[in-house]
Amino acid sequence: MLDAVEQVTTAARDGSIKACILVSHAGLNDSVVVVAFRGTASLVDWLVNLDGDLEDAASFINAHSTSETAAAVAAHAGLLRVAKAMAEIVCDKIMSTATASPAADQQPILLLTGHSAGGGVAGLMSAHIRAQRRDIQSRFKTMHCVTFAAPPVLSSPSVAGASSMSSGLSLNIVNFGDIVPRASKSYIRSLLALYNERAEHVVDREWEFGEPDAWNYGSNVLLVDVSDPDAQDDNYTLPAEAGGSADVEDDEPDIRAFGVSSDVWKRLAFGSVKTHPMDVYLESITALRPKEDDPLGTATSSSQTEC
Repeated sequence: MLDAVEQVTTAARDGSIKACILVSHAGLNDSVVVVAFRGTASLVDWLVNLDGDLEDAASFINAHSTSETAAAVAAHAGLLRVAKAMAEIVCDKIMSTATASPAADQQPILLLTGHSAGGGVAGLMSAHIRAQRRDIQSRFKTMHCVTFAAPPVLSSPSVAGASSMSSGLSLNIVNFGDIVPRASKSYIRSLLALYNERAEHVVDREWEFGEPDAWNYGSNVLLVDVSDPDAQDDNYTLPAEAGGSADVEDDEPDIRAFGVSSDVWKRLAFGSVKTHPMDVYLESITALRPKEDDPLGTATSSSQTEC
């Protein structure tokens, strides 16, 4: 069966709504409903991205926002406004698609995704559905949120874990060096201070970025070209079993995926914009696929390693 693609929303000129599509795919074993949010596509989108102050998000994310004991949670102000503006129409489309599913024992899987700012909105929407939309949850076998280069959008790293659909994945895929997944206001200020202090004199001492004031939604998964010496420095040491393949050609990347602990994540000095575009991520993901002579995927067996 061919995938059915539907336009859910078109981008608003004022940046308040992002373009979003819904793809329905019927596989041999499972049906999947994919909701994809487009990332930055205009100057107005950049203005929304730069509105990164943390704003109260209790009414959108907390399951019991009226309770005095509800945990306080804040989110990226610009992207939170976008998620709120899109929530009703996106959730209605998800529900109508799920209702068309044949039977309860054939419930589909729901996957939310997006790149860059689109990934940030996907994460906030996922948090909203998991906390407040039990009607949607009851229509799906499970829900995953897999984003690419999504920026930090939440004041707490634990929001993604508070879910009645906890069996689903919440992952943010990050190319080594990409600045956007680290780009909270405090990090950018600290990075500029680092550049200013060490512009002329290299110092071996590790730079202290401090505790992040904003976190990414879900667990960060780092894509590293282990054949590239620039991807290894004093602040990031690859696990011993992650050495590059000896038979990899010089111009062919050898991409491995690593789970990154929050302690390591907050110490990473990422400042590259060249690794951020979608086509670069596509190249990395393509190179990550198991080789034809490696059907069991041992080329990526270190993906479960926490650094």
